[in-house]
Amino acid sequence: MIKRFVTGLLLLFAVPVMTFAQYGKLSGKITDRDSKEPLVGATISLQGTSMGASSDINGQYVILNVPAGTYTLTASYVGYHPLNISGVTVIPGLTRALDIQLTSTAVQVTGVEIVAERPLIEKTATNAIRVQSATDIENLPVRGLQSYFTLQPGVVLQNGVVYMRGSRSDEVGYQVEGADTKNIISTTNTTANVGSYGTAPSNLVTTIPEALQDVTVEAGGFGAEYGGSNSGIVQQTFKTGGSKVNFSLQGETDNFGNYRASRL
Repeated sequence: MIKRFVTGLLLLFAVPVMTFAQYGKLSGKITDRDSKEPLVGATISLQGTSMGASSDINGQYVILNVPAGTYTLTASYVGYHPLNISGVTVIPGLTRALDIQLTSTAVQVTGVEIVAERPLIEKTATNAIRVQSATDIENLPVRGLQSYFTLQPGVVLQNGVVYMRGSRSDEVGYQVEGADTKNIISTTNTTANVGSYGTAPSNLVTTIPEALQDVTVEAGGFGAEYGGSNSGIVQQTFKTGGSKVNFSLQGETDNFGNYRASRL
């Protein structure tokens, strides 16, 4: 009986995470580089995964439910040189548009690899979305997840409390992999009193910055699926497993043993 209760409890916590898991979408059109004609039945795949698609009669392709991350896309078609596009970034909840042009094998070319760039403006976003990728998190000279997203425009950190777009602190929502992690009772990162409104709510789950693929800050204008939040949303997406084992090592010191008194 106890075993069944524990199993049911674990499933209860696991279902929301699986339900709200964050995915993006890849779409575009595959054409002949010279004639600009659409290529029907061209194959598109994401290296290191089992995900892919084929182009339709108009040369259009769509890859759904792509976990957030950076991929290398391969496009191939009979009679054409295969093309690799690296650095394709997928953002949760958004569609990454990527048109592809293939060159006929009648034209002699060497191996071609294209490095994709993240667009300056996300055309599929209906609101102000600012994304900090794993590379940005690694390079920023700050410590702690809160220090990363509070650098964004419209976000203010005052006395350990986060405010967004001038609203109250309890109007900021927090999500990890699409699951709501907002602490509606108290706070985990501050004990500051905010007047008659009590202690400011915050993120209930603490994550390790090195484990995150990206942190997305949505300031207003988001859809109705984000309930209980009026000013903004902070979304955290974990990295997905790959074929290679990676590890990181971090060293810190407080200048121990190098005090002025020790040299006198």
